[in-house]
Amino acid sequence: MASRIIVGSIGQFHDQWFPHPHQIQKWWFAAKAAKFRSRFEQLSATFLPVLREIVEDSQHPDDDMKCLQGAVMLDQMGRNCRALGEVDDGFVAQCDRIALAWIEEGDVIR
Repeated sequence: MASRIIVGSIGQFHDQWFPHPHQIQKWWFAAKAAKFRSRFEQLSATFLPVLREIVEDSQHPDDDMKCLQGAVMLDQMGRNCRALGEVDDGFVAQCDRIALAWIEEGDVIR
């Protein structure tokens, strides 16, 4: 079972990444754009430590929806942090591996 801190962070990320769940955000595809750099630096400062904790101990959340939300966080933030130069391709690959495992273990895909 994932820690409460990780599960809480997944919820926080989801709220920040999807502020308007039915709208595409202009900044989703702009981690390298100077216009949105401060947003991505803030997201990284908040969530990169959580990603590092997940990579060290990839226990998935007990809740299926949190597994799906966590997989999105791992996928998106791994790539965003790489775009900022804060992690390498190996770290992103670990995030991808864990995200897929969380989807399978969380029984998200039936």
